Amino acid sequence: MEPTNGDYYAFATDLLDEGVDSALDEMLEPPGMTGVTMAVAYHTSRDVFPHNPRRTVGFLDAGCYFRPQRRRYRASGIDPVEHESCTAVDPLEVVRGATAGRGAALHAWLVCLHDVPAGATRPDLVQRNMFDDPLRTELCPANPSVRAYLSALVADLTRYGCDSLIAESLHYHPFRHGYHHERCFVELDAVTEFLLGLCFCEHCTGWASSSGVDVDAVRRACLAAAERALIGEGHASPPEPIRDEIGALAGGEMAGFLRMREDVVSTLVAELVAGSGGMRFCYQDPTGSVKGYATGEPQGGPAVDTGWQFGIDATRIGASVPEYRMLGYARDPGRLEREVRSVRRRVGTTPLSCVLRPAPPDADGAQDIRDKLAVLGSLGVADVGFYHYGLLPRSRLAHVAAALDRSVPAEGAS
Repeated sequence: MEPTNGDYYAFATDLLDEGVDSALDEMLEPPGMTGVTMAVAYHTSRDVFPHNPRRTVGFLDAGCYFRPQRRRYRASGIDPVEHESCTAVDPLEVVRGATAGRGAALHAWLVCLHDVPAGATRPDLVQRNMFDDPLRTELCPANPSVRAYLSALVADLTRYGCDSLIAESLHYHPFRHGYHHERCFVELDAVTEFLLGLCFCEHCTGWASSSGVDVDAVRRACLAAAERALIGEGHASPPEPIRDEIGALAGGEMAGFLRMREDVVSTLVAELVAGSGGMRFCYQDPTGSVKGYATGEPQGGPAVDTGWQFGIDATRIGASVPEYRMLGYARDPGRLEREVRSVRRRVGTTPLSCVLRPAPPDADGAQDIRDKLAVLGSLGVADVGFYHYGLLPRSRLAHVAAALDRSVPAEGAS
């Protein structure tokens, strides 16, 4: 048995540029493709769009792809920024109408805390490292204004009647992959790099202190590690941070600091689920993309085991959401099976869905995709997302169609 519900991730501009009906024709034609996952709030990006009639190399500014009801956001003090595509139409309203007319699902894809426009102008909203430097691309999940903003955003989206909300970047963010043109000529070991991404804003330190953590001791330990690296005296560390070893820092006080981060994220997720109205709230776990994003060959233990580095307690979050979505970014079907089984052990009976990349480095042709669909089906994963309609060449879209259509020989679409 294979997954029964498929959807393409897409930008609003993918649909508007190609024509909403034309794009939906292509996305929904393959057997089992029952919906579309469209970005409703997204970060800044520069992408190559191989079949877009209006742009080949496209720069998308961070913003919302719908027209927010601004009164909802007054209590947060954060005003959402509309993408320029909202000038002529409300993209979400247009696409919701088109999918509803076809009996297709529309999933609202929401990037929550990464590269939100407010972060660039409001240093009081973002994560701050042990030096008190603001990390302007990462809103802090412990900040009450940020939490109020996300609650307003989710409540605002409920009026569109989307079938579900896919919540991405709903966690703490690491030191790297925050900004374009990042530079660092200092050799950072895995542990020091992790410590540089920890947030010591007033809200995180207040939350930790109220939990009995000696925050000053934790900060001193982080500063000592960072300062060793800054003068070129880094120390050997494992390829990736080990929780027990990190938790032992500052005489064990760091263990409580890590638990605080998981409390922050888990309670925020629960708050947003409670305010999601009739929308099905799906938590998208990023860990499956971290290890194998560049190569398609993740190494070491299961990706979900690294969730603590982001403040993600998969078991606790899984118990509070209607759906948990993992990123299955791996070339080897055997590795994908291992990853799915690991997430399943964490989230128990919560419905589990998975995102695949149907292109290099994860797949070369239709048979590669079929093999992974078979793995997902055998493990009871009914919903699969394909990343990403606008970024894939038409030849790769054909591979997805052939993989889903058992009447087409997979080798004929490689």
